[in-house]
Amino acid sequence: MAEEDPILSKNALKRQLKAEKKAKEKVEKQLQSTASTTSQSSKKSELEDEESVDPNQYFKLRSQAIQAQKVSGPHPYPHKFHVTISLTEFTEKFLSTILS
Repeated sequence: MAEEDPILSKNALKRQLKAEKKAKEKVEKQLQSTASTTSQSSKKSELEDEESVDPNQYFKLRSQAIQAQKVSGPHPYPHKFHVTISLTEFTEKFLSTILS
């Protein structure tokens, strides 16, 4: 490169080399990402980024996830909670952690 453009200053040459290195890294990163996306394409479609999804799609994805949780295990939003400790016992037990 120095033989092609002998007019370039040392700083300009550094910038050019840095830009070429960045471009090379970008191409390698794209190759890696395309390889990983092909193996995870179905998983990515289910778990799309929340910010890139419009509200209707987000609601649909969230509803499907909740429905799957309802079927597979305990209800994600139970309407009853079994109380195992009274309020006075709770405050006695954890008051020391609040004050310290």
